[in-house]
Amino acid sequence: PTLPVSGSFNVKEFFTEVAIPIVQNSWLHDFTITGGYRYSDYSTGATTDTYKIEGELAPTRDIRIRGGYNRAVRAPTVQDFFAPQRVALDGSTDPCSGAAITASDIGCLAQGLSVGQVVAPNPAGQYNGLIGGNPNLVPEIADTYTAGVVLTPTFLPGFSASVDYFNIKVEGAIQGIGADTILENCNRTTADPFFCALVTRDGSGSLWRTSNGFVTDLSQNIGRLETAGIDVNAAYNMQIGNAGRLGLSFVGTYLDKLVTNAGVGDDVECVGLAGNICGTPNPKWRHQARVSFNTPDGFSTSLRWRYFDPVDLDG
Repeated sequence: PTLPVSGSFNVKEFFTEVAIPIVQNSWLHDFTITGGYRYSDYSTGATTDTYKIEGELAPTRDIRIRGGYNRAVRAPTVQDFFAPQRVALDGSTDPCSGAAITASDIGCLAQGLSVGQVVAPNPAGQYNGLIGGNPNLVPEIADTYTAGVVLTPTFLPGFSASVDYFNIKVEGAIQGIGADTILENCNRTTADPFFCALVTRDGSGSLWRTSNGFVTDLSQNIGRLETAGIDVNAAYNMQIGNAGRLGLSFVGTYLDKLVTNAGVGDDVECVGLAGNICGTPNPKWRHQARVSFNTPDGFSTSLRWRYFDPVDLDG
């Protein structure tokens, strides 16, 4: 169950946008440049500057080329700021469990365990973490690049299609480091003091028997995210005599890159993976296609095909 959240903040903003029509209905059908700027001042102490520049070029009515750059931000939500801090299941490993601690297990000794101590692993592979909001968060910052083409051929009424490339890079991403990553950097042979300080064991040395044992994994502005790919959209509808109207639609995404970095270690490429590091399934290709038919007397029927490429466990 979701715990109750109490908290608030406010933001004051100034923004402006401009559209400059360079050419219209002349030797080019359309050539327009747009730009925008926004200044935001948050009561939490953060200020941000965001801006964009975009362009659209249509040699004829049938084809339109578009592209743009956008400096974007995502401010922490009320949940990010003020979610109750609590101990809950958060990790799947404990490198210091299962075998007696030796003098060479410096990472485990740094967590308060002693030589000869044996910590029982959780048969379910579930371990505690201290999770919740962080009032010291600041907005994420992203650079977004897009480029694409839109087709609306006049010789095929009712048809439209677009293909767009996207590339998004997020810095200072609001996320937890991850309990498994923290323990990986404070294991039997590695004793990084930053990560070892985030591990709190209960009286038996466990991270799962009681709520007194946990890994501190609060949200932070740490690490980065990067994704790139291609979106495909197409639609077509036509009248079938007096019988009704036929509609076809297709929406697909080819995921070329999905990189996550928890702020430590190497980048993790998450295309085709899912799990504790990569989160929900991230298929290389996915799409939805629909065929529909609407009759003049108000009846309609449709068939939808939804497809996801297979994914593997990121562990």
